[in-house]
Amino acid sequence: MTTPLVASVGWTVSHWFYRIDRTRWRGLSEDARGAAIAEARAWLARAAGEEGLQLGLATMGYKVIATIGKEITEITPTRGFCAEFGAATTVLFASSLGLPISTTHTLVGAVIGVGFARGIGALNMRVIRNIANSWLATVPVSAGVAAILFLAVRAVVF
Repeated sequence: MTTPLVASVGWTVSHWFYRIDRTRWRGLSEDARGAAIAEARAWLARAAGEEGLQLGLATMGYKVIATIGKEITEITPTRGFCAEFGAATTVLFASSLGLPISTTHTLVGAVIGVGFARGIGALNMRVIRNIANSWLATVPVSAGVAAILFLAVRAVVF
């Protein structure tokens, strides 16, 4: 199984190689340079987001994995397979419809489903409540942080 840190390093390396190959400035017209600068700015924004994701995975990813794997419900190899297969099927189905979904949210839902199949008593409702509360807080907090970062970057770059 690939750890989140290894996967995030792979994403960064692949993106850097992509950029090195695509950034050739010599012989470009003024319009082409403007387009290249706009593309570079967009890429920089994506790269900054990616680095933030990696920092989060590297520092707190182990807690997320421990919570999903140990604290929601008891996971055996068979239950783990069913949860992973259910999450993968959901992701593939949603992707075929063009729906953007979170694989982490999907896996948490699948683990809850596996635990619920054994009865409500098999679930740690305190952990599930904490997860749900954190999901509800994520949208407004992320919006606020993104707005502040956008204003700061716009003041410096533009």
